[in-house]
Amino acid sequence: MPRVPQPVQPGQVGDVPIHTAKQDFQSFDVPLLKGNSDALKEGAAGLLGVRDALVESKRLDEDLTLLETQETGDARAREITQGELANMGGKAIGATERAQDLYDTLVDELGDGSGMPAAAAIAHKKYLRGLQNTILSPVANHERTQKQAHAQKMIDTSIASAIDKGISGYLSDETLDTQIDLIEQRAKNRAELSASGEDAKQLAAELVGTSTSTMYLQAIKLALKDKKTVRAAQLLEDARTKNLLDGSNGDLLSAETAVNATTQDEIALSVGIDLFGTHGQDSTAALGELDARTDLDAATKNAAEVKYESRRSKADAEKTRATQDHFEGAMEAAQGGNGSVSAADLALMEGDDARKVQLEMQYWDDDRASGGIITDRTAKRAWDGMSKTERGALTYVQFLEQYGNKFSNIDGFRDKATEDWRLAQDSRLATETTEGRRLSKLELAANKSAATNARTSFNRIVEARKTAMYTGTTASDKAHKATFVEAAELEFRDRNTNENPMSDADMMSMINALTNRITIGGDEFQTFNVITNARDEDGDVLKGSAEAGALMSGVDVEDRFEVIQWYRKEHGISANEAVRLEDVGAYFHDNITMSITPAELVPVIHEMLVEHGRSTSAANVRQEYLTFLMRQIREGAL
Repeated sequence: MPRVPQPVQPGQVGDVPIHTAKQDFQSFDVPLLKGNSDALKEGAAGLLGVRDALVESKRLDEDLTLLETQETGDARAREITQGELANMGGKAIGATERAQDLYDTLVDELGDGSGMPAAAAIAHKKYLRGLQNTILSPVANHERTQKQAHAQKMIDTSIASAIDKGISGYLSDETLDTQIDLIEQRAKNRAELSASGEDAKQLAAELVGTSTSTMYLQAIKLALKDKKTVRAAQLLEDARTKNLLDGSNGDLLSAETAVNATTQDEIALSVGIDLFGTHGQDSTAALGELDARTDLDAATKNAAEVKYESRRSKADAEKTRATQDHFEGAMEAAQGGNGSVSAADLALMEGDDARKVQLEMQYWDDDRASGGIITDRTAKRAWDGMSKTERGALTYVQFLEQYGNKFSNIDGFRDKATEDWRLAQDSRLATETTEGRRLSKLELAANKSAATNARTSFNRIVEARKTAMYTGTTASDKAHKATFVEAAELEFRDRNTNENPMSDADMMSMINALTNRITIGGDEFQTFNVITNARDEDGDVLKGSAEAGALMSGVDVEDRFEVIQWYRKEHGISANEAVRLEDVGAYFHDNITMSITPAELVPVIHEMLVEHGRSTSAANVRQEYLTFLMRQIREGAL
């Protein structure tokens, strides 16, 4: 086989030496080959870029997946947290456990990181731990707070229930003692929820004091409402002995005032009725007997006098009304003639009423008998020549005898002369009233100082009572205080005049009456709420004042109190007994607002209105007359 010769040494093949070419090939350049080399380099770089892009894309995909997962988790966490935070009180109990269960479910939905690249798994697990804290921390705090609030509410409800049971069971000492024991235990539990040690004891003691004071005060008021005056007095004495009524917030004063007023009112009513039954209209004898009694204090005597005068005034008013009705009926019958009014009817009349009826009968009998009375010209000339003062000096009987019955009714001169006589009477009354006002100025000056002193006492009494009745600082409490002060001011300005300065006793009586109860459609209000334009904390007119305005539209706000008091006196209703305003309104309408202003008072009212720079319109005249009637009622004249 042929053998290829192998170099024995470098530079030769076999035995043949190899000679290198003398031309240098190191600078040999082939453009095509060089271009291919650069392309290869660029291609390699491109491949590396693709690889890096794929790696980056994968990393971005992983980041995006984590972000989407976290967004879902955050949304579900907010939903879980907000859902549990919306549960209040007892509904919040178990919130932490429920939130944990929902979190576990959420982890199942989001995954625990298994199967993720190492870095992503670590990030995801860290996120889940933070998410758990985000959910459970606020929920746990909320549950703890609401548990405490719920416990407090349950305890407060239990205390309120104990108070109610004590009030409704006021007839039983055992019931009251049992409820006090329960209140003490619940108050201890309540205090321990928010404090410890001596602080807890102090809170418990304060809560017991407030609760038992409220219970006894309301129990006493309920006893009085049920007309259990003796039991109310017993409860008051027990409360004093055991120091169960809070003197600092006015409960003790309120209880004492209510019991004393009721007791005094009952005694006064009984004495007043007895006095009237014994002495009737003889007020001198009745008041003399009352003054001589040593078993009654001054306040009770004053109250008894009011009761007596009320009975006397009522009886007198009924008699006056019957007398007036009898007279008016007789005058109407007299115009029928033919002896239409009997001697027996005339004998029942008082004063010169019988003579007036006789003259009226005589005139119309003569008128019918003669076919019409002819005016006496001599009498007419005499009448026409008289001054207003001369006419005003005549009584109605004198007018009829000397002039009226001599004038014809055919030509209307009798009616005209009668109207002239009435106008003359109005003028006379106006003159007398003006003179009376002038003379009274001296007395007014003497009383001015007393009226000023009364203002000082009034401010003190009102401030004390306002604070005693409403100790809170809520908007409702402030609204009630303002309404009470407004009502008291209305009454005080109306009553405390230079003519008649109020005494401390009168002011206390007025203040007590302002806190009496008024019933409107089954709802109870205090008197001061219905005699003012009372408004609640929202600025809305209270139901009581709004309905009082509708029912008593014929009387000004400042006179409503007077009407209510008058109605109480007329019907023998005690100060602590509720009054139905519907009945008061009807009574007022029938007895006052239907009244017509007497013609003889119109000129007097006109003069007064002009003196004060007011219009003499019919509406103003009407209102002044109603005000006059209110004053008459107050003074016992009606």
